[in-house]
Amino acid sequence: MKDVSTLTIRCGILNLCKFGFILFCGVLRRKKFVFRTPHNNQPAFSHDLEVNTMFLCSRITPRLLAFFLLLGMLPIAIASCVGDSRTPQRDAMATAEAAAAKNAIYTVKNDIELTNYNRRQEISDDPTTIIWTTSSFPNPSSPIFTVPVAGKLTSSNKRPYPTTKVSSEYSYNPELPGPDRMYGSSGEYRYGFGPAGKSEYYEWYNMPTFGTTVPKVWQRQSTTMVIETDQQMLDGQNRVRELLRQAIPYTQKGDTYAAEAQRLLSEQKFDQAAVQSQLADAEYAKAQPFMDEAQRLLEQTVIAAGGQ
Repeated sequence: MKDVSTLTIRCGILNLCKFGFILFCGVLRRKKFVFRTPHNNQPAFSHDLEVNTMFLCSRITPRLLAFFLLLGMLPIAIASCVGDSRTPQRDAMATAEAAAAKNAIYTVKNDIELTNYNRRQEISDDPTTIIWTTSSFPNPSSPIFTVPVAGKLTSSNKRPYPTTKVSSEYSYNPELPGPDRMYGSSGEYRYGFGPAGKSEYYEWYNMPTFGTTVPKVWQRQSTTMVIETDQQMLDGQNRVRELLRQAIPYTQKGDTYAAEAQRLLSEQKFDQAAVQSQLADAEYAKAQPFMDEAQRLLEQTVIAAGGQ
């Protein structure tokens, strides 16, 4: 409370200074004063310093002077009552804060988090990405199964439109889209990349994890070390991705025609919408052989690798 007391005293002194300023500002600046003469009640003017001083003093009554003095002394009296309330705890906290302000904090230089984020966005934006997703049913006797997912796993809360809207003179949506141009939040999951970089992606959802930079013996003896890559399945996956890549131009054109058809339907232009819908179906038909071949090749790859 020492700082508070000091501040209060300063306020009292400032009030006294204000009083002095009010009292003598006219004199110091030689301001022209107007007052009535006693004999004829006519205005008289003076620029004389002594006359002005006498005029001001005549206007300051004892009651007004006492009020200003009391106003100036009140903060000082309060400060004297408050006193210095320093305690060892407060001194320790002040010392700790001062020491913390001098700490040297490591500055990030390599932007690993940003690199991982950009890599994940690239993977999520690549429709040829194959994510081998392992899961099980919430039952102790449930088998653990793995399915290939093209592109990415999408949260059910993701949607192309906001769910809340504030209406006033100007309507606006308080919800902002994410970097994927979709509204809604994704499930909380953790992700990372293997030594191979962007081509080696891992993610965990609703699973406890343990990480260390020094591999322990119990990790090798009591867990399954997932290090070796199934090269046969990886080769098949790369061929599947190439087939999907060849189908992308047709599916993109089909999506464009389909979106245009939806817009025309909303405007009740049914004939034009039907034309756009036919064009979309034609583009999807061109992409379908590549997608069927990718599915067949993926099944053969899993069977050849000893899977089911």
